[in-house]
Amino acid sequence: SAALANQTVSPGLYQPIFGVAAAEATATIVNCIVGETGVAKTIAVMDADGNAVPLAGYGDLRVIIETLKPRKVDVQVIENDDLTIGGTDGNELSFQPDATVLAKEAQYSYAVRQVSTGKVLIQGPLIVGYAPEVDS
Repeated sequence: SAALANQTVSPGLYQPIFGVAAAEATATIVNCIVGETGVAKTIAVMDADGNAVPLAGYGDLRVIIETLKPRKVDVQVIENDDLTIGGTDGNELSFQPDATVLAKEAQYSYAVRQVSTGKVLIQGPLIVGYAPEVDS
């Protein structure tokens, strides 16, 4: 459905996010708003042919968000119990970046890994940007 293919990044603004799985992994951008905590980010994992990749068969998953420069340092690690798999085909993964990640405008890297093997299922940039507000 359209609601599953789009995610809310700010009230009234929708951004489709799609990914590619395993060996076909390419950059999948996750956009966030500074200070906007409690908003789940959802990635629809698809193969190179556009087919849904069911995530249940991969067992426990982990999302790692880390800095890009000056060196790669974990900012947040989200374990399987805090991830939600959904979607009609079980190919959608939702997670919530925390206040540390969303504290300021920044660019991070993220990866979704299979815990048992360390295999990267999908990865890409996670961008935290400013959204204009009405001046008071």
